[in-house]
Formats: sequence, structure tokens, C-alpha cells
Amino acid sequence: MKIVKKMIIVALWCIQLKPNDRPSMSKVVEMLEGDIESLEMLPEPTMYPDENFKRRNNQLRPNKSERLD
Repeated sequence: MKIVKKMIIVALWCIQLKPNDRPSMSKVVEMLEGDIESLEMLPEPTMYPDENFKRRNNQLRPNKSERLD
């Protein structure tokens, strides 16, 4: 069961939204060969990468002409 947990944790690291947060292939091999106790847990998930969130957030705000006062 430990091998399954290890593979899931490594897989989750590999599908991070931001490419810079994903491990290199050499790090993936190191993670798979190492002990499960040495694996670092993932950061809190977000719905969008920072760049997209800021852009989408600004698009959701109504313009002054669109506001209903």
C-alpha cells in the first residue's frame, strides 16, 4: 500500500498547474526510489495559477458604466 501512496504523491507533484512547481525527471526518479517518509507534501491547491487568477478576477469586476447604483 505504501508504493501506491508514494506513486500518487509523485503523480500529484507532476501535474501541478505551474510548470515551475513540477519536479524534474531526475527528481521524480529520486522521489520514487526514496522512502515515502522523505517525500515532501504538496502545497495548497489553487483553482488557477496566479497569472490567470489576477486576469480573470479583473474581468469579473463590472466597469463603472455597467454598475447599477
